[in-house]
Amino acid sequence: MTKKLTATERMKLRAMKDADFAKEYDKIDKEVTLAIELQKYRKAQGLTQRDMSVQTGIAQSEISKIETGNGNPTVYTLSKLGEVMGLKLGWNLIND
Repeated sequence: MTKKLTATERMKLRAMKDADFAKEYDKIDKEVTLAIELQKYRKAQGLTQRDMSVQTGIAQSEISKIETGNGNPTVYTLSKLGEVMGLKLGWNLIND
């Protein structure tokens, strides 16, 4: 059984056929994925951005920027946010 695509997914597939769009999308894809994942884990823990701010000392406005893809968090900031949610920061460097 194939999954039915949402309108947004169909639009992205069409847009990704344009090389210029695909190149620009690739530039922001990691930030958007990070933002979505952080928000998902925070909510799964039943935490608000304010809770995260109090527990980490990171301003709620900064957490909001990160979760909307508008922040530029340091490794330290990501580590602190992860600790509150019981997550460890990790990454992979991949040779294309």
